[in-house]
Amino acid sequence: MLLVKHISVHYGKLQALKDVTLLIKPHEIVSLIGANGAGKTTLLRAIVGLENLSKGDILLDDKPIRSTSFEQVPTHRMIEKGVGLVPEGRGIFSDMTVVENIDMGAYSLRDQYKIHQQKKKMFDRFPILFERREQKAGSLSGGEQQMLAIARTLMASPRLLLLDEPGLGLAPIMVKQVMDIISEINKEDGVMILLVEQNTHIALRHSHRGYVMENGKIVLSDESSALLTDPEIKKAYLGG
Repeated sequence: MLLVKHISVHYGKLQALKDVTLLIKPHEIVSLIGANGAGKTTLLRAIVGLENLSKGDILLDDKPIRSTSFEQVPTHRMIEKGVGLVPEGRGIFSDMTVVENIDMGAYSLRDQYKIHQQKKKMFDRFPILFERREQKAGSLSGGEQQMLAIARTLMASPRLLLLDEPGLGLAPIMVKQVMDIISEINKEDGVMILLVEQNTHIALRHSHRGYVMENGKIVLSDESSALLTDPEIKKAYLGG
């Protein structure tokens, strides 16, 4: 499991995260919702070491990976620890082909047979990427680029997958398709998922539990089904 325990993050004098505690249990999808600027992306970046903690600890399977009290795991080794991040904006290599992008996701692997098996698994899961495998990644549609970003991250077989706004800029039908793929990854591979998604309704529908973040703080947490019917959440985030 992932345990984020009383962490804080500062940008100079500005405190971006304030005593944040969050738990993801095995086989769970947990959604993190909140307005733009609430601190959601900062939290994901803190988990993988792209932001320094000013307080607190982050543990994966009860073993500390980030802390202010010991030498932290470098960001480039987080993949070896089983943590994968699909960043906001996808972060694909536009001038490289689809297959070259997928190969980049296997840079930490040394077993060529495993790389071959993982690549086959990605193409089976994302058949459109197999069809487009020799195309430049920048020529793909937005939804196809998002699938590529997810496939590239999955090449390293993460136990914990962090997704930052996977539906951003996509048509509603494509958002649903991407979310269905995320649910499939969770169910079939048992991957824990922390999902940040601007479409609050679809995020809660595709997750087991949810946390609400405001101004760098967690202000509410509950089962996703309960958050969907909470009057304050409906008013603030669901347009009802």
